[in-house]
Amino acid sequence: MDPASSKYRYVSILRQVLGPDGHGPSSSHTIAPQRLAYRLWQAMGEPSIVSAEVELFNSFATTWKGHCTDIAITAGLLGYAPTNTKTPNARNDSPWKLKRKPKTDENRHDNALVIHARTATAVGTIEANSIGGGNTSTPLITITPIAAASAKENS
Repeated sequence: MDPASSKYRYVSILRQVLGPDGHGPSSSHTIAPQRLAYRLWQAMGEPSIVSAEVELFNSFATTWKGHCTDIAITAGLLGYAPTNTKTPNARNDSPWKLKRKPKTDENRHDNALVIHARTATAVGTIEANSIGGGNTSTPLITITPIAAASAKENS
């Protein structure tokens, strides 16, 4: 029998002890936001981002730089998955600077965030909560063509 087949799976507690693969120092504040940003980049068709901003709520709003959340989000929007070795240099690799909007809202999860990314043709948004261990709640993703986004702003 082939142990590599899907019928036979090895279960390891190491993932629980060591945490997910990626860059730290906090999987909730780095890996989860990077996964979300990367997922948005993929949903937008793997484009060149021209600008980006993030709304960070509660705990995220206060630990942003210290936990390298800015680098993680920038890396994801550059198309770097959390295991990409380029992640630590993302701020230097990016042609744009991530804008931050810290917010306090007792009705929101402590690690809630909304990432907005703009390309030449669309605006994409992803909203979710980082729930620990590099995991997130199910994200809400919206992609709006620029013409439609401009029409909304002008109405």
